[in-house]
This record gives sequence, structure tokens and C-alpha cells, in this order.
Amino acid sequence: MKSRIVYQVRRGQIVAKVRQLRRKKATHHTISVYRLNRTEDAWTKSVIFGPEDIPVVQFVLGEAHDWLIANNRAVTRGGLS
Repeated sequence: MKSRIVYQVRRGQIVAKVRQLRRKKATHHTISVYRLNRTEDAWTKSVIFGPEDIPVVQFVLGEAHDWLIANNRAVTRGGLS
């Protein structure tokens, strides 16, 4: 069960990644969203968003969802598969 990133969209500091996970009988997809933050030493990731981030989060999630639909990924009741 190894996952791989099949699509990524970034707007400013907000990033959404679509991962594909292949199992014995099915392929599943997940979407993760995070905010990039710069510290003095390195870039870090955070899943805490401020009110000003919400429209951008909505946008990148919409782009990731559109990519799933455009690439014939079935959207089923209860989640993406």
C-alpha cells in the first residue's frame, strides 16, 4: 500500500495534494491541504488556517476535485474512490 502524489495545486502559501493509494482490489484517492510557513531556518507545514485563508483553501480543494473528475476518478457516496 504505497501512495504517490498524482496532482498538486498551490495558490500562495496554500497547497492541496491528491494522493493515489493502490490496494489489492481498488485504487483510492485522498486530498491533503496545508499552509506553508517560513521560519528562520526552514519551511514548515500547518493545517491551521485563518479566516483570510478559507477562500484560498476552498479554491485549491475545488481545483483538486475538478482534477479528480476530469481524470475519470469516480466520486462515490461517502467519499472519493
